Amino acid sequence: MTTRLDAPWAFPAREVLRELGSDRAAGISELEATERLSLNGPNRLPEHERLRRSQILAAQLKDPLVLLLIAAAAISGAVLGEWIDASVITTIVVLNSALGFSQHAKAEDALASLRRMAAPEATVVRDGQTREVPATEVVPGDLITLAAGDRVPADARLCEARHLTCDEASLTGESLPVEKDPRPAARDATLAEQSSMVFAGTIAVSGRGMAAVTATGLDTRIGAIAQLVDVQDDPPTPLQTRLSALGRRITLLAAAVGTAVFAIGALRRFPADEMFLTAVALAVAAIPEGLPAAVTVTLARGVQRLAERNALVRSLHAVETLGSAEVICTDKTGTLTMNRLRVDSILLGSFEKAADPRSITGPCAAGFARIASLCNDARLGDSGWIGDPIDVALASAAVEHGSDPISLRDAHPRLDECAFDAGRKRMTTLHALDGGLLLAVKGAPEVVLDLSCATAGDHGPVPLDESERRRLLAAADDMASRGLRTLALAERLIPVAPVALVDAEGELVLVALVGMLDEPRPEAAGAVREAQEAGITVVMVTGDHASAASTIAARLGIAREPISVLSGREVHSSRESTLRTRSGSSKRGRLRGGSWR
Repeated sequence: MTTRLDAPWAFPAREVLRELGSDRAAGISELEATERLSLNGPNRLPEHERLRRSQILAAQLKDPLVLLLIAAAAISGAVLGEWIDASVITTIVVLNSALGFSQHAKAEDALASLRRMAAPEATVVRDGQTREVPATEVVPGDLITLAAGDRVPADARLCEARHLTCDEASLTGESLPVEKDPRPAARDATLAEQSSMVFAGTIAVSGRGMAAVTATGLDTRIGAIAQLVDVQDDPPTPLQTRLSALGRRITLLAAAVGTAVFAIGALRRFPADEMFLTAVALAVAAIPEGLPAAVTVTLARGVQRLAERNALVRSLHAVETLGSAEVICTDKTGTLTMNRLRVDSILLGSFEKAADPRSITGPCAAGFARIASLCNDARLGDSGWIGDPIDVALASAAVEHGSDPISLRDAHPRLDECAFDAGRKRMTTLHALDGGLLLAVKGAPEVVLDLSCATAGDHGPVPLDESERRRLLAAADDMASRGLRTLALAERLIPVAPVALVDAEGELVLVALVGMLDEPRPEAAGAVREAQEAGITVVMVTGDHASAASTIAARLGIAREPISVLSGREVHSSRESTLRTRSGSSKRGRLRGGSWR
């Protein structure tokens, strides 16, 4: 039977709080928090014990060929008296080990520097008081408060939320912030559908909220991912397997030849001590002393070339494995794309065709830039626009059009606003404009169209009839089917400010339908093409919507029509043979171009 803590998203917040032994106003006590911390442990993912320098060095000497060289050096010096040969072989072993040790140690130092990054703090309510504590000290039952810009310290069930949205791209691949709602979600809801939960490692983009911690450390969603990664053993690379096999064969062959020579000499009555030395010398001579060094130098050169492209390689042999890859499964958000929305299409004026922000002109274009700048909470930071991704995309589009959002805001100050709400599906702002007032609205196309009575034209508003309304909705649906995030912009001139802003949200003039897309990285299409030309199949694995994934896959050349899209449920429930068939595989284990999500 499912308990409230097994599926906290599916139960009312008050019941989850009762299960956790927490109070909505006071949280838990400091004493209780201390006891729970000792019981559950720190709220962090366990770190692997860092290898000591001696362990790294010892790892370089475990290779069968290196062990064979060490044995050869010992026999050459101690048995045969060939100290020059022994010195040469020893030098090769030392150089080979030094190269491998240096590379592994540098990678360990780089990873350790990343782990030393300071842990963020969390705002919790304990004994009825709000205080800051290290995120590692957050425990189940803690009440945490969230505001825009906060990183969520643990998995938690929302108790209250006001316009709260979270960036969950790290967990789901969803490029847009997810709207949060304290109301229970369905028990069988997927991670992306659990809107009443916030998850460790994600970031609050806008709004504020309060949530009760339900899981910390390895019990969180990101902790489950860490465990999946941690249980995977590091198998030997193809090169290591082949070199180990080669070392064993050389050892057996050298021993067999040495034994045969000694036996033949003994049969011909040569002195036993001379034949033994001859057999040992022959066995040592058969060992390729330069092979390990040549392999190490070659791999080290590959590591240097990867480092020039900002790729950190922990193990030298991983370089050869990269060169043996036949299939690349890549994430979408932030890997193939910039994890940054960009206005891809705008339908203006007559709404006959889509246009790029840089190519639009005329009165309707000016109206688009005006609403995109004014009905917008994005702010200009040191490195560009920051804030909600949709607001950032609209502000950037206004700049591309040639407008200055900051100047427009200064010229038309905001007098009132109704923030975006998941129920209303729109945002409305009121501004001073040429002695009157301007109502600027942005929101879901179906909602804004329902509030509109006209569309903007180059020579003034054009009445909106039902047939035109259906056509515009179809245009918005077409954008959505191509993986675009759709938005409608509208405005209205009013003589005086209304008592309540919502009372004026009617008789709007629709100015634009906007389609936005997570912008593909400029280099992604070329990288995909190079991989495919090298015989490597590229498969996209993402938690984003199927239509968005298909659009990016088509644009980057990962897949061509018809695009094969498999949901996570289909992948988990399918047999390997079925997956090969669905993905167009031509040989075992090979996945042809497609998009998995």
